[in-house]
Amino acid sequence: MAQSAGAATEPVDTASQSSGVLGDIVVTAQRRSERLQDVPIAVSVISGNDALDKGVTSTVDLTSAVPGLVVNYNANVGNLYLRGVGSNLPNPTDEQPTATYVDGVYIPFPQSNFFTFYDVERIEVLKGPQGTLFGRNATGGVVQIITKDPSQETELDASLTYGNYNTVSLQAYGTTGLGDKAAIGVSAQYDNQGKGFGRNLTLNEPAFQRAIDSYTVRAKLLVTPTDTTKILVTADYSNLLNSSGYQLMPGVIGGDGVSTYPGKFNTLNDLPTGNPLEMYGVSFKLNQEIGNLDFTAISGYRELTGTFFSDSDSTPQPLSQLELREKGRAFSQELQLAGSSDRFNWIVGLYYFDIFGRGQLFNRATPIIAPLPLIGSQQEGRSIAGFAQGTLELGGGTSVTAGARYTKEWQDFYYPAGNLRSSQSFAKPSWRVAIDHKFSDDLMVYVSYNNSFKGGGYNLISPTLLSGTVNNFQPEVLQSFEGGLKAQLFDGRMRLNIAAFHYLYDDIQTALVIPGGVVTLNAAKAHTTGLEIDFSAKPTDFLELSGAFSAMRGKYDRYPNAPSIGADAVQRTVDASGNDLLVLPDYTATGTATFNIPLSSGTLRPSATISYNDGFFWFADNRLRSPAYTLINAQLGWTSDNEQFGIRLWARNLTNKYYYVARLSRVRFGDSQVPAAPRTYGITLTAKFR
Repeated sequence: MAQSAGAATEPVDTASQSSGVLGDIVVTAQRRSERLQDVPIAVSVISGNDALDKGVTSTVDLTSAVPGLVVNYNANVGNLYLRGVGSNLPNPTDEQPTATYVDGVYIPFPQSNFFTFYDVERIEVLKGPQGTLFGRNATGGVVQIITKDPSQETELDASLTYGNYNTVSLQAYGTTGLGDKAAIGVSAQYDNQGKGFGRNLTLNEPAFQRAIDSYTVRAKLLVTPTDTTKILVTADYSNLLNSSGYQLMPGVIGGDGVSTYPGKFNTLNDLPTGNPLEMYGVSFKLNQEIGNLDFTAISGYRELTGTFFSDSDSTPQPLSQLELREKGRAFSQELQLAGSSDRFNWIVGLYYFDIFGRGQLFNRATPIIAPLPLIGSQQEGRSIAGFAQGTLELGGGTSVTAGARYTKEWQDFYYPAGNLRSSQSFAKPSWRVAIDHKFSDDLMVYVSYNNSFKGGGYNLISPTLLSGTVNNFQPEVLQSFEGGLKAQLFDGRMRLNIAAFHYLYDDIQTALVIPGGVVTLNAAKAHTTGLEIDFSAKPTDFLELSGAFSAMRGKYDRYPNAPSIGADAVQRTVDASGNDLLVLPDYTATGTATFNIPLSSGTLRPSATISYNDGFFWFADNRLRSPAYTLINAQLGWTSDNEQFGIRLWARNLTNKYYYVARLSRVRFGDSQVPAAPRTYGITLTAKFR
């Protein structure tokens, strides 16, 4: 019997861990439940317990846990770069090339890429193009977030966290049965950072608050009317607010001719920079066993409304104040049919996707730049795709996997103020071929080729609209050649996975910030080569180790007219051929050590994680760079013998390293940046009732 991704949510198997060996990890990277070590794809997996040990509480923290992944989060937009493949485009219709899925439902908006991990069972990061099974806009890979399913057994989990900067977090999860055929689960979270990391020196108010009275609620209803039918209905709602703004970089004189770097975590903005975001979604999953087949239907609807306030000059003077209002909604419908036999398993499917996005940009005060009227435009898009993939065991431990997908996409653009309309369409295939060989249950090698693409689109807030020019861009295409090894060593006490890859990257979509907005362009051609090593080990019953390392090098092969904004804040074009790809660190590494120390009453669990990022360039001209940095997270936890009560003392960025989540070149106004969080620490109390 095949098990599709919609049919089961399999946890990490810890049954064997008490015997001193590592348990199997079950993933759904190929839309069916499989052992991680049997999947011919590079996958990083973080369970809910791993996330606690490594200090991973949100999407942003994945950077320190998954080498090769960089998450830049500013205001309401989360940009994910995986192996150097990512996007810094801000519109709600600017889908990321590293796709995010929550419980099998595609999350298209970059504004929706920020999640906190409380009721999460595990996170799977699939590396490399995944276009065959996950569709367009999965050229970089896929981040799958799997939350807990409801249970017939009544459970209640709660936690209270207090940290520095007057940070308070409340989290709760409860589940219970509704008769013998249904169960419900509800999770809720509230976050508030009462004190900013710094101050707005102009307005005398807090700056860089990651959460201001923010809350999220999710409810799941599981119905199993028969042994062969499973229905899961999910609804979620989030109301988020943060305070984020750009500051002038050291050595830069602002557009007012006077202002300079205001100091760590301070700003000089004369515009309040609170960024509200409201979003909600509903989904429906049906899994029906039909003899030896599994039929799965997944429906999803999401909607968001957000506002981003930006003091674009980062000075006390009202030179440029921008307000970006965004609205998006999306609907997806997927149908899967999967089956298997002794030697062959397969999946076929149809996918429909509909998205709408509107962006409105208003420049509120501009004595230097001519005042801009309200720029408001919208895009509607529809796509339909069919896909199939199968794996055939040839015998002797060798298997071949082949799959293909064909996507047709239509897009319509409308700019009411200028009565500008435009339409474009794309039709492209994606495909995958892989060969793997199992020398034993503990050793597998594989090679694969993948071809995938990210769809084109329209820039909703391009200043070129004011002159009557629509800013559209074309699809980008990525080819991947990958080889890897997956091994379990030392009688199951160590897991070692290695992958080497080479990318050929065409028509890369990039964003250029100019006065009044952003212009989207297609770059020319690039390549990336890399090596990744991932391991976990349990040398004793009381010690768990895990770590990973990546080495990557990416270059533009041809980019003769790359846009560039110099240190003089003047825009020009340069030949970026031979330059490094943006947001691609040469080296990243992470390591975690966790101890389990039995006490006369309860268990003590100290852990520490160290991560390193070698630094990278923010733009193709290779002028602005994020320097190398090392982060240390640590915690000391205690749980009672029955695991009903617990307490954790924790610290993140223990050495108070100053680094950045964004750096920006701006015409006329100079270079600016957004710092990452400084050292944070606190205490968390937990309670579980069964």
